[in-house]
Amino acid sequence: RDVFFNVPARRKFVRGEETESAHILGVMQSLALSAPEVAIECKRDGRNVLSLPASSNPATRIRDLFGGEFFERLIPVGPFEWEGARIEGFAGREGEGRRDRQQQFLILNGRAVSSPEVSGALREAYGGLLPTGRQPLFVLWVEMDPVLADCNAHPAKRVIRFARPERVRRLVY
Repeated sequence: RDVFFNVPARRKFVRGEETESAHILGVMQSLALSAPEVAIECKRDGRNVLSLPASSNPATRIRDLFGGEFFERLIPVGPFEWEGARIEGFAGREGEGRRDRQQQFLILNGRAVSSPEVSGALREAYGGLLPTGRQPLFVLWVEMDPVLADCNAHPAKRVIRFARPERVRRLVY
């Protein structure tokens, strides 16, 4: 409640408790997917919101994090390698999508990020398999030379730009 008490310029950006809690949970989910080998616990008002055991299997982490029903909506992807990049993970089955991008997770070299190139390539790959206005579900892990990804494209370092976006688009597609 008082985290911004001495920084009034930032206080105006803080939303309601439920909204801020949802943002924190989103960050925790991204961290959990970035490091499935680490146990994670998140509490709110003294009760567990998230309690994940360490796992060596990313599929187990997805199931523990989002539940079996969500996991059943996914199919395995890869691993695929192309021109020094490697991608693997899970994507939504035919017809499975959301109106927003809340369940799109991209882990690049162990760090949760987002990329218009990856989201766009996946949407394009689905073609007519998703209803209009729906976004594909995915949890993808990408490994590539860090020199080829610019994390300074956004102040929060979350959105990345690739040095060779067409290469990444082809790999994802």
